[in-house]
Amino acid sequence: MDGSSHIAHGKFGGGKATSFDAEMMGLARGVNEALRALPAHIHQLTLCSDNNPSQMAAISACAALRAFLSGHPARRLVLLWVPSHKRIDPNEFVDALAKEALDADQPDFVSYSLALARVKARMKSKWDCVARDANAVHYRGRHLWVSDDPLLHGTTAATTWLLKHAGKSNADVARTARILTNHFPCGEYRARFNIPGPQDCPCGGGLETRHHILFQCPFWIRTKAPVASSLALPHDDRTRQLHAQCGWSAGDVLEFLRLNPMVSTFGWAEILAEALADRAAGRPHSRANARLQAHTTERVFRWRRFYQDRGKVPELACARSDDFDAFTAWCAVETRADNLLVLWEERDARDASRSPFSLAPPPARRLPRSRRAGGRCPPAASASSRSQDPRAARRLRISRFARAPCYRWRAPCPPENRRALTSCVTLMFVCSRPRARSPLLRATGGSFTLYMYLRCMEYKPVEF
Repeated sequence: MDGSSHIAHGKFGGGKATSFDAEMMGLARGVNEALRALPAHIHQLTLCSDNNPSQMAAISACAALRAFLSGHPARRLVLLWVPSHKRIDPNEFVDALAKEALDADQPDFVSYSLALARVKARMKSKWDCVARDANAVHYRGRHLWVSDDPLLHGTTAATTWLLKHAGKSNADVARTARILTNHFPCGEYRARFNIPGPQDCPCGGGLETRHHILFQCPFWIRTKAPVASSLALPHDDRTRQLHAQCGWSAGDVLEFLRLNPMVSTFGWAEILAEALADRAAGRPHSRANARLQAHTTERVFRWRRFYQDRGKVPELACARSDDFDAFTAWCAVETRADNLLVLWEERDARDASRSPFSLAPPPARRLPRSRRAGGRCPPAASASSRSQDPRAARRLRISRFARAPCYRWRAPCPPENRRALTSCVTLMFVCSRPRARSPLLRATGGSFTLYMYLRCMEYKPVEF
C-alpha cells in the first residue's frame, strides 16, 4: 500500500506447519517481495502482524532487512501489532488470502514446531487414557483418589482440576495433591517408608492413615458423614477404592482440607513429633502439647459452640463463607494455646503446694429419730432375720460401708482422666437402685475416686 492505495498482494502454500510458522514464512516472503522493487525515496518499512511472538522472531530472522537498514542512515523498521478479527480491512484481507491458499498445492514439508506439537498431543492422549483407567495400578498405584471428574493433565486453570478447584494458592494445591495421592506426612507414610516419627494418631485410634483422618478421627472438623458404598463387594481396584472413599468425592476432600488447615501439612507433623517427645521426657504440659490440643479438640469444640450460639447447624458450615471466616478469627488457635499453657502452669504450681493424700473426715450423717430423742438404736438383725428380710440385710451392708474412711486424691488430674472418671461415676449413679443411691454415694464416693484415678494412671491414656 502507498498511503491508502493497494499496490500488490500475493499468496502461497507453506506446507504442513503451525500458524506461528505460517505467519513467520508470510512475513519473510513479504519482506523479500517489498525489497525486490523498492523505490529509492522509501526510507521506512512497516510490517503488520497479529502475532506478537512472530514479530519478535522476525527481527532476528530477516537477513534481508540488514541490507535495507545499512543502505541509508535514515532508513528504519517499524513493527506494529494488529488485533486479529477486529474488522481491520488490511488484516481481514490477508486472512482471506491465507484461507484461499489452503486449497492450493502444498509442498511436502513439515515444520519442527508442528511435529513437536503432534508428538505432545499424542503423548498427552495416551497419558490421559492411562490416568482414566482406575485398574492401571502400575501407573496410578492403589491409593490414588477415584473421582467422576478425572484428574486429567492440563496447562490452564480451566483444564487442570487442581487449579480449577483448589484456586491459585500453592499451599492448597500442594496439600490437595498430597492427600489425593496418599503421599502426605502421616503415620502410615512413615511406617511404609521406615521414616522415624510418630505412627499412631494422638486420638488413640491406632495407625494414622488417610482413611482414619478423613472419616474417623475426632480431632478434625467434618461436615459430611461417611456413607457405605452401594456397590458390590470389591472385585477390582476401582471398586475397592470406591468402597474406601465412603461416598466422598474429590471436592469433599478439598472442603475437608479447607475446614482443617493443619491436615496434610509438615507443620502439623512437627507439632505432633515435638508433643510426643515432650511427653516421653516427662513434660506433658509443654507448649507443643498446648498447640496440639488447641488445634484439635479445642477447635472442634469451639466450632460447634460458635454455630450453635448463632442458631445454625455446624454440619451445614461451608469453608468459603463469612461465618467460617468469623469463626477462624474468633477461635484464634495460637492465642488459645498460649492461654492453655498459662492455665497448666498455674495448676501445676497450685497442685505442687498440696499433699498428695489428705484424710477427709466422713460426711456428717443425720442420726435416727430414736437417737436424737435419747433412745437407743434397734438391735441388729440376726442371721435368720436377714435371710428372711432382704431389705434389712441391704441396710446393714450400707451401714458398714458408711463407716469406711473417705480418701480424696489431691494430685494433678489430666482432663481426659476427669472425663473418664465423670462418665464412670455417672454410670454407677444410674445403675444404683433409687433407695440405696444416696448412702452408696456417701459410702464409696471417695474410695471409688481414688481407685479410678489409679486405674487411669496405670493404663496411661493419651493426654490431649
